[in-house]
Amino acid sequence: MNRTAPKHRRWLLPALGLSLGGGWLLDGAWLRSDPEGGRQDSDWGTVPPAAAHFAPMPVRGLDDAPQILSGAHDQMRVLNFWARWCAPCRRELPGLGRLATQLAGESIALLAVALDDDAFALREYLRGLPLGGMSVLRRPVLQPVDGLVLGTLPQTWVVGRQGRVLARVVGARDWDRPDWAQRLVELDRVDRLQAMT
Repeated sequence: MNRTAPKHRRWLLPALGLSLGGGWLLDGAWLRSDPEGGRQDSDWGTVPPAAAHFAPMPVRGLDDAPQILSGAHDQMRVLNFWARWCAPCRRELPGLGRLATQLAGESIALLAVALDDDAFALREYLRGLPLGGMSVLRRPVLQPVDGLVLGTLPQTWVVGRQGRVLARVVGARDWDRPDWAQRLVELDRVDRLQAMT
């Protein structure tokens, strides 16, 4: 499997804190990939204590209007950070869309945050993709969030109502697995209780 970024995107890697190698970086530890491109560790990643809260993040909508992705929110949010030039990101995006459709009756919002400088190209790429109820936002330049830097893409964070990062998934996943919806619903129940105390 070729994990080399296109030449015109290589300059982004240092700025975005991305890593290209034989594994994925999770909290400072390298994890080897299997031949199918999956991970051999557990599905949930740990969150460093210093980065337990999600700081407000400037983003843009697909209409290029500036927005702020806030820390606290009235719903638990699943934030998937991805890029058009990242093949594993592109492969898992439709599955996330189907997961968003599956969770439509729950108080869980799924958002795909594209690391992309070209709003028009992003809109064209997304045209016709089955994204279900998932919203897409754009982040032109990625910066550390409360000391938590993305070590690779794709990466998915679960952010609770009070802005706490509840879980982090590093690398692509099969979001069509039924246990993902169940896990998120269970996390949402815990988050609701925490928000009430």
